[in-house]
Amino acid sequence: MDSFWVLLDSIIDPVSSILVALKPTLHDEKHFYVSPKQHVFEIIIANIFFGLCIYFGLRKDKNSKAQASRARVAAKPLHTAERVFRVVLTLNIIMQLVYKTMRGWHILGYMLQPCHVTTCLYLFCWYTSDHHLGARVFQVSVHYMFFTALALAVPDLAQLKLPFEQTTFWVQHWALLIAPILMLLVSRRYHPLAPSFKNSLLAIGLGGLFHFDVQLPLAFVTGVNINYMLWPPPGVPAFVNTPYYRYWLTLALVTLAWLCGHIIVTIIHSIHSRSEVKAVDAGRNVNVPKKPRKAD
Repeated sequence: MDSFWVLLDSIIDPVSSILVALKPTLHDEKHFYVSPKQHVFEIIIANIFFGLCIYFGLRKDKNSKAQASRARVAAKPLHTAERVFRVVLTLNIIMQLVYKTMRGWHILGYMLQPCHVTTCLYLFCWYTSDHHLGARVFQVSVHYMFFTALALAVPDLAQLKLPFEQTTFWVQHWALLIAPILMLLVSRRYHPLAPSFKNSLLAIGLGGLFHFDVQLPLAFVTGVNINYMLWPPPGVPAFVNTPYYRYWLTLALVTLAWLCGHIIVTIIHSIHSRSEVKAVDAGRNVNVPKKPRKAD
């Protein structure tokens, strides 16, 4: 066991030195709110945990309904409402790029905020010609709805000072909240697939690795607190507002991702299943020949 900790220290020490060297010239005084060594330790733990989530999320099950679900993805045109939301979110993401560029190149790191990434995922689902891949991406991205709900519940608008920037924020986040529910309810292309615990594991794993392997390194280089990976968000409880805050946030985000994605997909799938049963029953009643009336 001692050799394990020695090996771990031999990894943490040099990597933490690299993090110190990467600290940008312009940085916030809270840049190392979490110590470099703790950053490296948490990155290692996160990669093990979220890597296992991805492994079990992708692991094939002989009794899985994946093949049946795959067949239900139809090559049909988008619903009119989906086309409207596609235009709204396309224009919105372009505006976000313009705003971030106007405020400085390093601010472009904020384009990796969860809601911007989720916007791009939905746009991929609407624009791609590979509907099977689009369905897979959608089933993962629907688990990230809670990020949008949190952003609307406790909006951080302090830095949004350019003309109509706050309006753009509200339009994007309300559209993001409505879009996945709309797709689950009316989409001709992405018929709601059966709820899957493996999809939830995959979504949690990919989301976690994106936080620690993409957002966190970029936050170090730019000095921008992307998705609060360098220091806690404002207004968190005192017991969370410590250098160990990411443990609490990770626990909360994993729970919310599973509840949000799995439960919403289950509810919408149940609604569709009942509608299909009623439609089938109605069709049977129509096709049943009426018995001829007896002559008086």
